[in-house]
Order: sequence, then C-alpha cells, then structure tokens
Amino acid sequence: MWRDYTINYIKKNKSMIIFVMIAVLVASMFISLLSTLFYNMWIDDIERIKATEGDWQARITIKLNQEEIKEINNFENVEEVIISEDSSYINIYFSKISRIYEDMNLISEKLNISKENIEYHSSLLQKQFVYSEEKGEKPTPVEIFYIVIIMMMCISLILMIKNVFSFFMNSRTKELGILQSIGATPKQIKVIMFQEATILSILPIITGNVIGIGLVIAFVKYANILTSQLGRASMEFHYNIIIFFITFIVTIITIFISIWLPAKKISKLEPIELINKKALKIKKVKKYTILSKIFGVEGEIARKSIYIRRKELRTSTICLTLSFFALSIFLNFMTLSEISTTHTYWNRFQNIWDVMIETNSEKIDNKVLKSIREIEGVSKTILYKTDTYKTIIGEKLMSEELISKGGYEQFNKEAKTNQEGEYIINSSVIILDDESFDSYCQENNIDNIKKDYPVGIIVNKIGGVLYNGCDDTNFIPFIEEDENLSLNLFKNIDDMKNSENIEIIGYSKNVPEIREDFEIYSLLIVIPESSYNNFKYSTSITSFINIKTQEDKNILDIEDNINDILSEKFNYTIENRIESYNTNVQIYEGYKKIITLICTIIACIGISNVFANVFGYMEKRKREFAEYQSIGVTPKGIAKILLAEGIFIGVRPIIISIPFNILFILLTTSNGGITLNEFLKQMPIFKTSIFAVAMIVIIIIMYYITSKKLLKVNIADALKSDEI
Repeated sequence: MWRDYTINYIKKNKSMIIFVMIAVLVASMFISLLSTLFYNMWIDDIERIKATEGDWQARITIKLNQEEIKEINNFENVEEVIISEDSSYINIYFSKISRIYEDMNLISEKLNISKENIEYHSSLLQKQFVYSEEKGEKPTPVEIFYIVIIMMMCISLILMIKNVFSFFMNSRTKELGILQSIGATPKQIKVIMFQEATILSILPIITGNVIGIGLVIAFVKYANILTSQLGRASMEFHYNIIIFFITFIVTIITIFISIWLPAKKISKLEPIELINKKALKIKKVKKYTILSKIFGVEGEIARKSIYIRRKELRTSTICLTLSFFALSIFLNFMTLSEISTTHTYWNRFQNIWDVMIETNSEKIDNKVLKSIREIEGVSKTILYKTDTYKTIIGEKLMSEELISKGGYEQFNKEAKTNQEGEYIINSSVIILDDESFDSYCQENNIDNIKKDYPVGIIVNKIGGVLYNGCDDTNFIPFIEEDENLSLNLFKNIDDMKNSENIEIIGYSKNVPEIREDFEIYSLLIVIPESSYNNFKYSTSITSFINIKTQEDKNILDIEDNINDILSEKFNYTIENRIESYNTNVQIYEGYKKIITLICTIIACIGISNVFANVFGYMEKRKREFAEYQSIGVTPKGIAKILLAEGIFIGVRPIIISIPFNILFILLTTSNGGITLNEFLKQMPIFKTSIFAVAMIVIIIIMYYITSKKLLKVNIADALKSDEI
C-alpha cells in the first residue's frame, strides 16, 4: 500500500519531484567532484614523490653482511629488500606500511643498528598517512584543509538538501496529518518519507557521481594543457572503484541525514497540528533604516523577509562567504608570495646567475669547462657541488660575539652536544672547481697554499639562511679566527673514526656567487674540487655549472652553444633565469585558476541553496506578494523588493569578508618585509571583483525569474491560499 501511495504521489507532482531530484543531483555531483579531485591530487603527489625521490620506504645507510640481510628478509612484514649498486645502503619495503616504524625499531634492536643509520622516506609515508610519533609528525595543513573542505561541503549540502526536503514535506503536512488520523504511526510516516527519498535519489546520485567524475577528467585535461605549456610532466587521471562506492555511501548518508531531520520533526506532530498547520507567526523585527534610504520601503521589506528566512538562507550565506573569503585570501596570499619570491629569490639572485646546468654524469673535465667559459657573452662560470657533514666545535672555538649573545644554543634551540659538552654542528660544504676556488681566494685576499691534503675556507658568520649578497649586519662571526685550525668532518655521529680532516686556510664573510641557500645555523665551508676528490666519504654526485652572462639578450644564444658542447657526452638539464621567471609566473597563475575553480564550486553550493530557497518557497510567497499588490504595491515595487533581496544576499558575504582580508593584509605585510604600498599596487582587485560580480549577477537573475513568475499569479487565487 505504501509503495502504491508513494508512486501515485510522484506521478501527480512531477514539478516538485524534478525540483527534489535536481537538488540531489547537485549534491551528488559536488561530493563526487571533490572526492575524485582530491583523490587525483593525492595520487599525483605520491607518484611525483616516487618519480623524484624514489619509492623506497625505509633505508639502512650502513653495509650489512648477507646473514644480517637474511634476518631482515625473515621479518613477517618485510616484503622486499633491495641493496644499492655500491652496497652503501639497503632499501626495505613493507607489506603493511602502517607498521613501518614499529618493525624498523625491532630490526634495529635485533641487528644492533643505530637509529642514526636508519632513514625513513617521510615525505612518501606522510602522503600515505603514516606518521612517526617519535618525531611528533602530524597531518600537514594541506591534508587537514582537504578533510575540512570535504566535511564543510557535506554539511553545506546536508543543509541545502534539508531545506529542499523540508519544503517537500511541509507542502504535504495536511496529507500526512490525514494519514496519521486514519491510523498511520510516526514510524510509518518516516518510512514513507525515506521510501520516497530512496526512489527519488538513486538515479540522481548515480548520475551526479558520473558527472562529477567527468568534470574531474575535464579538469585533468585542462591542467595538462597548462603543464604542457610549462614543459612539465602531464597529470594522469586516477580512479578506483572504491572511491565510487565511498562517494555513493557518503552521498546516501548525506541525503538520509537531510531527510531524517525534517521527517523526525514532522513525525512528532499530532494529526490535528498537521492538518491545521498555519502560517509562521512572525515576531517583531527591527527597522532597517539604511536599506530604507537606499531602496525605499521595498528595501526594508526585503531585509525583513531575509531576516525571517535567515535559517533557510544560512547555508547559502556560509557557502558564499566561505567561497569569496577563501578566494580573496588566497589571491592576496599568492600576490604576497609573488612579491616575497621576487625579493628573496629573483632579485637576490638576479646578478648571480643567468644559466644553470645540472648533471649527474661523469666528471666534467677542465677542457669542457674551458669551452663553456670561452663562449661569447659569458662573463663568469663556476662549477660546484654541495655536500653535508657534521663537525665538532667546542665553545672555546666560538667567537666572542656569539658567546656574548648567549652562545650557539641561543641561535639553535635544537643544538646537540657530545659527552664532552662540545657541539655537534651540521656543516654545509661548497665544492668549487679549482679555478673558481683560486678566484674566490683572490677576491677574499686569501693565499691559496697548495697542499697535498684537503684545505678549505670558512664562511665565518652565523644567522638565518646563508646566501650570497645577504646583509652582513644581520650576522655575527661563528668562530674565533685561528690560523692553525683544522676540522674533522664526518657523516655519522656513531662512526666518527671514518672522518675527513680539513685544514682551514682562511676566513671570509662572502658566500661564493652561486644560486644556493644553505642550512640554517650550519658552518659553511668552501673547498676546491681537488681536495674533495681526496675525500674517502664523499657522497655528492650532482654537479652544477653557474653561468653569468654579460647581457640578458645573450642568454638564449649561450644556452644553444652550451647544448652543442654537452649534448653528446652528458646527461644534463639546463635552465635560464628569464624562462624560469616566466615559468614561475605561469605556475602561480595555474594555482590561482585551480583555487578559483574550487572556490567557484563552493559558491555554486551556496547559489544552489539560494536557488532551492527562492524557487522552493515560491508557492508559499504567492500570497505574500498578492497581499502587497492588494494594498497598492505595483509590479515594479514587487520587482524592487526581490532585486533588493538578491543584492543583499550577494553583497553580504563580500562585506563580511572585507574586514578579515584587511586584517590578513596588515599582518602579513608587517611581518613579511613587504610594504603596504607595494602590495596595494599589485592587489588582485580585478579578479576578486569579477568573482564577486558574477556571484551577485547569478543571484539577481534567479530573483528576476522569480519576479516574472510571481507577477503572473492571479491575486484573488493567491489570497485564497492559507500559505504565507
């Protein structure tokens, strides 16, 4: 009987049913779109990390014998053990990646391996939601952002669909009251509601899922057009049937929560309350004088109408505010980031490099380097490598200025010491080709005494990130300059016997002219390539050639000549400053387009809620506007009321967002070394204005369509209705 009743109602109320199905379709589409989009971004991040850093999960950085490797293989959770070509490290793969930290601790205890000799592929593990409790690792802000966005979307959609089903059920209160009066129980009323919702929702949910997937496919194709212009690897579309079922279940849950809320409320009412349910009793509301002055009495009527329906419009207000706020904050942030990058990277390194070559091939000999230096238009060429070691420095070696400011621990809160109380300090090593090292010595008035053992020059300053051209007034000497100083450099704290001894032949405050930043509060040492070649424990295999040209117009020709020299013998990558800058600008624009798309999706949910409210409550508002007309309000006045409503709903999110944007701008400019005037010159007013205007115009169009329909209603027929 209930099935026949439901099907009969659906057949006789096609317009209402279509309205409900559209709302469910929109909700399903958005949930599918977001879940599929975030899944693709997640998989793409994982694949990018594997491609650039390798797919290893854990690594032991010391040599093990065959018996020890066999012991590792015997662990239940170990899937595979791979030894590097030079046997210097071992990669371990696990079946259940969630147990990696627990099992590696067991392996290290059983084989007596120091934790210093165990590395974890943290960037990959964290992407797979595996975190180290010992290191205090937690989900990244981006991951939290994804989760929060999805949760907010589901809540917003629940509220949107709830409004639709509330109207759907409220339009049948008399009918449901009659059913209760002839014996239907509240439970049976709920069953009817859920039965109807199931019939109405299944097809829209599946269709919405498919449309959401299709939109992500289109997004991936669009993203690939952008990346192909930048010369980057294309993004592949990823999908898993599990995602479809998860999306389907989440949508079903969202729909049923949306139904349950109004169904529960209606099922609790007595039959007489349902049958005789009258118009909402409106409490006295305050006057809105500002809107009265702008739009006249119609403006005040519009504002009061919105106030009375504020609960129904809450979802649209939240979503529209969130979308505009997120977009404006992000665009402002990206503008600040671009300005900061220009200051801290492009301007800082502008006079340091024009062309950069990176190669992991065999050693670049002096003949090749000489050929590059002789290219017409090249003013300076430096071949360099970088490596990292640790060294021991006692407080006696540190400068008086450093001691007077509280010592090394005052700068580096995570400083470590050995049993003698001496500091274990990270040492960044710059390896220059011998000719560049000789030039560096001459520039700093240091006698380059050729010796049979390794020598080096200390860049004697401590502070934040060290780079060429930084303001020396912000730095103080790291160590007391001693003519007879020698240092031991080692890779592992527990293996200090295997160290490199280096004699310091001079001190400088100038970092070599290369495009590099170095680790915060590290001791920076410059050594010649001939010294590094005598190291027993060198690990750097990547060489960089930093080239400065005489004029920017020579850059492309010089790059072509370099390709002619290197193309046949070396595997290398080459970039130039101008193309890199243009690529960086395009990447920022790509980010802005992606975030604009996400914010547009959020705005669409808000606009959908406005749509549901405006068109869903049209029948109820027929008598309201008929009464206005009966007391002399003209059709133009009716249109003006609806126009004022649309403008207020569209403008309110913008007004709410403005103070927070101003606060954000003031805080970030004051703390980021960027002047307010500098930001205001590049402030993204045009893009945010376009978004805001589009949002307002769409809402006004909805109200315009509504006004056309309401003005066609027969006043006498509308006044007979008991709905208001």
